Amino acid sequence: MNMLERFLSVEYEGRGEVFHGSSIWKNEKYQNIQGTWPVIFLSFADVKANTFAMAREKICMLIKEVYRKYDFLLSGGSLKEGESELFRKVLWYDGFTFGKCRDIYNPWSIINYLRMGKLSTYWANTSSNGLVDKLIREGSTEIKISMENLLKVEHLYKGIDEQIM
Repeated sequence: MNMLERFLSVEYEGRGEVFHGSSIWKNEKYQNIQGTWPVIFLSFADVKANTFAMAREKICMLIKEVYRKYDFLLSGGSLKEGESELFRKVLWYDGFTFGKCRDIYNPWSIINYLRMGKLSTYWANTSSNGLVDKLIREGSTEIKISMENLLKVEHLYKGIDEQIM
């Protein structure tokens, strides 16, 4: 794969000297395509994990890195309309992270994306700061200290009660 990548990849544009003297370089038609294509190479060889969930998380992160590395494709006109939209969606909105759980998507955003057919911050105006205001005014000393720490950009670690809906 490495030789094919070095020949075709835009990352090696203008660096065909490696191929001088080889049979492929003797044909001008092939010289003209050297370094003109985005070559996407993805290997899971380094994905090592003790559980399926952890392996999946690492694979998802690798795929996201590939999307970010090749985001220049969006402006190059190389992608078809549907491909561009999907590419933008993955780059623009890759979900929330709660603890060790990543790629958690807001159902309200997904439903509205499907209904409206465009990306937007649908969740932005669905709530208010009323609960935070009430906690600061009426909460315990511990809650007030936690809020002050958040304002100081410090970390806050709390367990999630999965029984609360």
